[in-house]
Amino acid sequence: MVEDPKKRKLDSSAVEFFLSENRKNHFTTEFEDISLLIARRAFPIKFKTVSNLEAIKCTYNTGATKPKYSGNNIIKKVATEVNLTPNKPNLGGWKLESNDDGSYRVVSPSNCAVGRWNFQVATQGQKLDHEVIILFNPFCEQDQVYLENDKEREEYILSDSGLVFGASSWRLKAEGWGWVFGQFESKVIDCCIHLLEKSSLTATSKSSPVFVSRAMTAMVNSLDDDGVLVGNWSGDYSYGVDPSEWANSADILVQYLETKKPVKYGQCWVFSGVLVAVLRTLGIPCRSVTNYRSAHDTENNMVIDIFHDKKGNKIESDDSVWNFHLWNEIWTKRSDLPKGFDGWQALDATPQEMSDGAFQAGPAPLKAIKEGRVYLPYDARFIFAEVNADRVYWRENDDGDFVIKKIDKKHVGRMVVTKAVGSNEPHYITDEYKHKEGSWEERYQTRLAVTYGSEPDIYENIEDEDEIHMKFHCNHDYYVIGDPVEFSIDLELLKLESASVTLNVSASLYGYNGKFISNVFSENKDLKLPEEKLYKCNIESSKYAKGAISGSVLKISAMYDLHETKDMGFLEEEVPIRAPPPTVTVLNKPPFIVNESIQLKFSFKNQFAGPLTGGCFRLNAPGFSSRKSLEVEEKSLNPGEECSYVVDYKPRRTGEVNLVVSFSSDQHRGLHAYKHIQVQYGGEPM
Repeated sequence: MVEDPKKRKLDSSAVEFFLSENRKNHFTTEFEDISLLIARRAFPIKFKTVSNLEAIKCTYNTGATKPKYSGNNIIKKVATEVNLTPNKPNLGGWKLESNDDGSYRVVSPSNCAVGRWNFQVATQGQKLDHEVIILFNPFCEQDQVYLENDKEREEYILSDSGLVFGASSWRLKAEGWGWVFGQFESKVIDCCIHLLEKSSLTATSKSSPVFVSRAMTAMVNSLDDDGVLVGNWSGDYSYGVDPSEWANSADILVQYLETKKPVKYGQCWVFSGVLVAVLRTLGIPCRSVTNYRSAHDTENNMVIDIFHDKKGNKIESDDSVWNFHLWNEIWTKRSDLPKGFDGWQALDATPQEMSDGAFQAGPAPLKAIKEGRVYLPYDARFIFAEVNADRVYWRENDDGDFVIKKIDKKHVGRMVVTKAVGSNEPHYITDEYKHKEGSWEERYQTRLAVTYGSEPDIYENIEDEDEIHMKFHCNHDYYVIGDPVEFSIDLELLKLESASVTLNVSASLYGYNGKFISNVFSENKDLKLPEEKLYKCNIESSKYAKGAISGSVLKISAMYDLHETKDMGFLEEEVPIRAPPPTVTVLNKPPFIVNESIQLKFSFKNQFAGPLTGGCFRLNAPGFSSRKSLEVEEKSLNPGEECSYVVDYKPRRTGEVNLVVSFSSDQHRGLHAYKHIQVQYGGEPM
């Protein structure tokens, strides 16, 4: 009996997708998920059949099992299908072409939806399915995310470790710490595709880097769709991981994929690091950005309101200025905007304010922010305030009303920085967000932006000319927890030859995000100028150390009341408080070779006033899970004592590798240090 060929099961060998060749040509060889065909749109995907190819059907997987709801509207997810026959054009821009060697190539359009596709190949009267993951393509000139510079593609797409910048000195010296993005680690791409499919985006929207990146800012935080990370700034991290302990995006994403539950806990640098990993995985060029003295405007008036009562005591408000705040930027064309707004776009996954009914922010063109054109999408108004809001000082008068007494134009957005391309040096990009502070262009930009806020006339009839100039001075860029904090304020008369003033000075402990922790010090002092022009202060560590963690700041506020006139003035500075970091020593001598063990020694000396218990190290490096706790032998580490741990590490790829190490104890957590090493193949010259 002869078997009907149409009823035979098609053997998988009847169709060959050249996995290794395709991934090499699509710049996706670094992904450790070796069985996946990971491609980039607009580049040809090569395959071959044992007999004549009849057709191929490409079906886009939306990932939806049931419809989602937005308000009263059902968001329907309809599968996208593309039917191709050899050497015949397709109206959607897809191509199926023959190669000279008898193989075929499928070419997706440069605006193809990214995500999981199914290629169903018809041959011998049978059909065989093959999964293909298609990503954005920064290597293709026709793609919206195209980056022309090779080194920039290496940095913003292919680099899986780098730096994030955080707490600095009060003089604002940018200092970074190591971070492992880990976008090529096993299962990370599965998690990113899961997030894409879990979002409410349509297939058409998933072709746009603008819509995809905006959706991912919502998916990376947990507040809208049970996304990746739970934000926590309370100081109580009993039910999860202290945000300061994270330094590896891959561990967070894999944990989320495996548990299908939001990971606890994150703060801005964690949200930023995870978003870098997600967007680089999907093929969108992305970098982490830090803004020093970052404003959080809660009233949509694009200024930061600071209130004082009749006696000069500060009244806490919802507006705040973070010591630093991290967000992200992507590189893309903006076909949805007027010409001229392509390039870097700011976006933020840290949940702060809602946008279009969700905790998402951006992408907003940096050019629009710089020009004060804050009406352009998305969330340019909020991001503008972060980098250039003025601080408006209100004082309660005798009638109980609050009136504006001063506007500080120079405090917010003092410095914006990202990692430099190809090095661990900071790259200062403040001028991409605003004109030089105090210039007429910057003032015009600010006034223009405020007219689109909730109080467009706030600058009218403000007298802002001080009789006294206050200058803050501190001998140290920062203080280590346990040290006394010393500072001085110099009061200089600008017009008067002599004067009597009452100086109110206070110090309060704040988190890096500008949230109040505790009052530390307060003093009122009458001074005769110019004889008593220098005010000095010494704050013992016992007054602040209990509530301080690394990243905290002492916010020093000073306000003078001039007796001879009704003039008053304000000064506010932040002094960072740090914890002592561990040290990292590489015990081997270079060269460091792929897949050969390197011995690393971690050490930590207790410089705190009391003993530490429960000490452990964590290593964050490509190919090494930071979820593995390296517990030290010492049950208790007394002041002045040191502990250490030695571990083997095998680097899995060449190039620069960041080794990020943290030390944690029951009392203090997430004290970081990092070291970078150059890794090569065996036998290569140094």
